Amino acid sequence: MRAILGPFHPELENALVDEIRRFKAPDSMAPLLILVPSDLLRRRLKILLSQDRELSLLNVHLLTFHQLALRLHANGGVSADLKDDLFMEEALRQIIRARQRGAEPFAGVEERAGGCAALWQTLRDLRDGSVDPAVAFEALGAGQFSRRASERTLALLVLFRTFREFCREQNIADHSNLFRAATDRVPLSDFLSQFTQVFYYGFYDLTQIQIDFFHAVTRHYPATLFFPLLEAKPGHPAWRFAEKFFERYVHGHVTETIGEPPARAPLPAHARLFDDQSDRSYKKLPARWHCRFSSSFGIRDEVSMAAKEVLRLVEDEKILFHDIGVVARGLDSYGGIVKNIFDQHRIPLAGALEEPLGQFPLTQAVILLLNLAAKDFLRSQMIDLLSSPFLRLPDGENANRPPRPDLW
Repeated sequence: MRAILGPFHPELENALVDEIRRFKAPDSMAPLLILVPSDLLRRRLKILLSQDRELSLLNVHLLTFHQLALRLHANGGVSADLKDDLFMEEALRQIIRARQRGAEPFAGVEERAGGCAALWQTLRDLRDGSVDPAVAFEALGAGQFSRRASERTLALLVLFRTFREFCREQNIADHSNLFRAATDRVPLSDFLSQFTQVFYYGFYDLTQIQIDFFHAVTRHYPATLFFPLLEAKPGHPAWRFAEKFFERYVHGHVTETIGEPPARAPLPAHARLFDDQSDRSYKKLPARWHCRFSSSFGIRDEVSMAAKEVLRLVEDEKILFHDIGVVARGLDSYGGIVKNIFDQHRIPLAGALEEPLGQFPLTQAVILLLNLAAKDFLRSQMIDLLSSPFLRLPDGENANRPPRPDLW
């Protein structure tokens, strides 16, 4: 496996384009596979390769890790149906209610809002980490933890073992079983064997089952890894986490590394951010580069400030709306507010801001109604449901009396 190191933009993007062109030069129909960790990065590469660089993507497959696992699964992997988080949370809730082995320390969690969801995420992390309860019990017995931590961890591991046995007996499988089955099928996969080269692009952290899947593919098929890491001596703080991951899980499997800069070579200009070394040299910033920091209080204030800045750029600097981009780490909490405030300022939005269905009041009322019996009619949820404007009580002798859910 070859490894190409560098920041995402422009180093890794340019390197990926160059590699695709190199493999396509002798044969335009050469089959290539590009694997990315998320659908967001997959969409970015589709725009980069087809729109920005105008590459021909004939016989180029662009998949997420999960999509590849599903493809191998479709060719004869896991026999059981794959269950989602909601199903697994409910299975865990029933195990605790039935007071099966290991459930006693967690009694009452199943009645709390979000209790089983949080506990399932912890058990899911253990499954993703390929934790063997028997090995973990031995580690606890070695006395490497404090007494209090050992007691809590022991209780969690007992419940984890019970949950694993329950899933095995009931033939219940989730995404961790999917990746394990896909890993077993990698060596004999007809789908993977057709590709001239497999490109892994853009990840800097993986769970243990994903690491095993990655190593299985790169051991059996020609692969190139595009890893977001800025090589510098001493190491750069912004890439320290990626550097540790690369040294621990990737470096020993690499036959060739590309992208290591010569000693004392200037680093990219944006590497100044978060750097604690004052004696490094950096490339010069673009002539018209400008950055300004502003502080705000709360999300609405933050979005309002961005909207006013957009209007200032349009009116004072004559920049067109479609030449302005607004970027956030995540849009889950911003979507509705951005649509509302930008509409008030008459700022057009390109594309659609998707809001989770669960954020709408009607959906929340339906979920409360469906969960009442499962959660034994919790008082707090009953009050929330009766307070919802979407719950219509039948007319009766008290029809003219205003409801008082605060008293109920």
